[in-house]
Formats: sequence, C-alpha cells, structure tokens
Amino acid sequence: SPTAPTPTGPAPTPTPPTTSDGSRKWRLWSQEQYLEMTEKWGLKELEFYRDSECSGTKITNGVPIDSGQASETTGPEKAFDGDESTKWGGRFEDFTDEMWIGMEFESPEKFLCAYFFDDNKKFKSTSFVKIQAYNDDSGTWIDMASADHEFGAKQTIEIKSGPGPAPTPTSPTAPTPRSSPVETPTRPPVEAPTSECVDGEGEYFYKRDGEEIFSTCKKLAKMNNGKGKHCKFTESGVDGNGETIGPAKEVCKVTCETCGGGPGPAPTPTRPTAPTPR
Repeated sequence: SPTAPTPTGPAPTPTPPTTSDGSRKWRLWSQEQYLEMTEKWGLKELEFYRDSECSGTKITNGVPIDSGQASETTGPEKAFDGDESTKWGGRFEDFTDEMWIGMEFESPEKFLCAYFFDDNKKFKSTSFVKIQAYNDDSGTWIDMASADHEFGAKQTIEIKSGPGPAPTPTSPTAPTPRSSPVETPTRPPVEAPTSECVDGEGEYFYKRDGEEIFSTCKKLAKMNNGKGKHCKFTESGVDGNGETIGPAKEVCKVTCETCGGGPGPAPTPTRPTAPTPR
C-alpha cells in the first residue's frame, strides 16, 4: 500500500499568547519588594476604561477578584464601589510574594486605560505596578502595561500592546547589625537629621493635600515620579510619639542631593619641601 509522504521543512513557530481579542480577567499587580510596608497594600479605587485616557465610562460589570484580603470588610469589591473612604486590604497570594486585585468578566474585555488610588496614610502603598490580562489558552497572566508609582498618589496608566518600562533600579542598602534580638517596631526608629552627607535611617516628614505623611529615605529612593516634590518640601512635623521629624532635604541628603552643608573636600596635598641648609 502507498505510504504517506514524509513532511519536510522546519516546524511552524508557535504563536506566543496574546490578548488581542480581549480578556475575561484583568488585574493590577505589585510585589513585596515594591511595597511601602511589607505584607500590606491598601487600595481605595481601581477603574478600567475602554478609551486610552480613562475619560469614558468605567466598566464595573465584572466580579471583583484578588490575591487575598485582611478581612471580610476589606474585600476587593471595596476598590470598585466609587467610595474613596473604603478600601481593599490586600494580602499576598498563597505561597507567593505577589499582591493583586482585578475583575473577571463574562465576556472578553479590551481595556486601554486604568486608574487607581492607593493608601499611604499607614504605609500601605507601592512604588511599582503592572496591568495584566489573563490568557485562557496558555493559562498565564500577560503584562499589558507597567509604571513607577508615587506612594499614595492617584494615577492613570495607558494600556497599549505590551509592558511599559522596568522599575527604576535603586542601590541596595546593607542591613544594620544588631547586638541582640529586639522587637520589630511598627515604624522605623526616629533619628535626628545629621550634618553629614548621608541618608538617615529614620523617617522624614512630608505633607500632601493637607495630609501628614511620614516615610523613609529608602522608600524615597525607589520613587520615580514625585521625588522632587518631597525633596523641595521644607517643613518639619511631629509624629505620634511627640518627636519632631525633619523634611526629606535634611534627612535624606544623598537621595535629595542636598549635601551642600556637609563636610567639604579634602585639602589638596602639597609636595614637602627640603629643609634650608645652615
């Protein structure tokens, strides 16, 4: 009997997963390394739009989904209720260092813009996010956009056809050695500003729209958008312990590049002169 011809030529290149026809699941994603406070992310509002400027009708006909929440009163639906006084209390997805919140729809949706507003009042913000869409064929989440984020700011992200820039890299800081175990404080210890050209280990004070904010130089260094506003702020504030906390320009001199008041350059060495003969 005749035999089937042997196929020749290279095998076809598999097509990578895409979301060109839309996706039934969309989410806002972040990771532990970007969180202002480890293990917590508070989100007041999240909105998805079909236009690229987030100016049309927000789409809310899906079912809120998330990685986890702190309690029944801080579930993902709180980020879609149009009320900035309520919020999603985000927690990590089981066995990962990722937090995310989004919506699942009955039919595929194609969004071109997302808006969100997270909570910085108690250090529950993040410095970097991604917008991701789920691909049913591959069973994976696809990066659609990404952006740096100023802690606690309201932000819109245009969703084009792929991920945005990678997060702004920062130099790692070495951990401070301890002579004996101590209880982890709820906030970093306060340290008085120093005249040396260094970043302080304590907090700095900032005020935005009348809201008092206490943050750290390490978090400021990760910030891309809005860092200049923090470094130009000049007022000091008093925290809950009655301690006076200085502005970033005094506490975070390296990050804010305000080392003009520090020690000057070392003197220029001079060539020694031979003694005068007698």
